Amino acid sequence: MARAQSEGEYEALLIHPLARSSDIQTVHDEGKTSLASSQMQRQRVLLANDAAFALWMAWSLAVFLVYWGAWHLVYDNGPGNGHSAATFFQAVAAYALFHCALFHAGACHRHFCGGWRTLGVTLATCFFFPGVYRGIQALIPSGAFLMLSAQGFEQLNALGWVICVVALLLVAGVVIYHVYRARQRSRRFCIAYFGSFVALGLVVVLAATIGPHWNAGAFHIHHYMWASVLSFFTRFDTTTSRVCQALFVGVVTQEVSGLGLVSFYDPKVPP
Repeated sequence: MARAQSEGEYEALLIHPLARSSDIQTVHDEGKTSLASSQMQRQRVLLANDAAFALWMAWSLAVFLVYWGAWHLVYDNGPGNGHSAATFFQAVAAYALFHCALFHAGACHRHFCGGWRTLGVTLATCFFFPGVYRGIQALIPSGAFLMLSAQGFEQLNALGWVICVVALLLVAGVVIYHVYRARQRSRRFCIAYFGSFVALGLVVVLAATIGPHWNAGAFHIHHYMWASVLSFFTRFDTTTSRVCQALFVGVVTQEVSGLGLVSFYDPKVPP
């Protein structure tokens, strides 16, 4: 790991999720600060990280409640729309756990290290994109709306296939960009990064092949599922990566706030 010389680089190293204690100690020993002052710096950095986590969680839950109210109180004309209180609290708990894991594993602290403009863009994207995404869905004709299931692909018309190809190209571009960024990091980081991709891919393959044989219903990947996975991998400290993560978080917010935690399997459709 590169040796940090300035105080700002030293503090960034302290909160870096992949920084080893030996790296931090080396930087400390070669620096000009004393042990006492470096401990105070570390405490300030940790306190700032805790404050960032609290702000991230509070903002995320506030956005969720706003969109839940919009979907269930405005568009559905009241809370009596088939969604029980148990469904609501389950969705809130899962959404909170998702953001808790994303902040730490998805390196969300970097949104707070680039100034107020960077943070503002991230929080604004997380807030507005769920509504934009819902509007895009409403504009797609029924025959062209892509459902990520075997039955959904069978029902696609020509326009739907065009939309499908464009969407796949966009997602492929995001993946290729982040693979390029990952290859610039250490070997240990690449093993963990690509290993996670492979592990999640195996889970999806097993769910798609084994689940239907248990008469669970047709396998269906909802967009909150793939968006939540991709949000963990858009973890690099670049504008492109930060915006991509905020967009994927918006996709998750849109569906979970509107439909709750929809199952992988649709029991109404035979496997």
